[in-house]
Amino acid sequence: LRMIGGSGDILPWRLSRADEHWQGLPKGPLAANSLPLQRDLALHGLGIVALSDPFARRPLAEGRLQRVLPEWQLPSITLWCLTPGRRLLPTRTTAFIELLKGAMGG
Repeated sequence: LRMIGGSGDILPWRLSRADEHWQGLPKGPLAANSLPLQRDLALHGLGIVALSDPFARRPLAEGRLQRVLPEWQLPSITLWCLTPGRRLLPTRTTAFIELLKGAMGG
């Protein structure tokens, strides 16, 4: 399954294994701009999808998805949560940050 980026272009898959790197465009008729939609398409047997651990964890544990290239990894990304300061953050902001940390594995 192919991912459509914000500009409407198909994004290449970027995979790595130790010091080896591969980049390419998967072939096939299906493309979507939503990881949850891509996951659902894969769950219905409509293709192979490149998913990060948070999107794949539950279906893998339930046996509904299967790893195809277990030794390969997607690139990591850095996620920033910017606030005007650390002091006097609203409770809902602090709760959101903690929820985000939990969802992303700490």
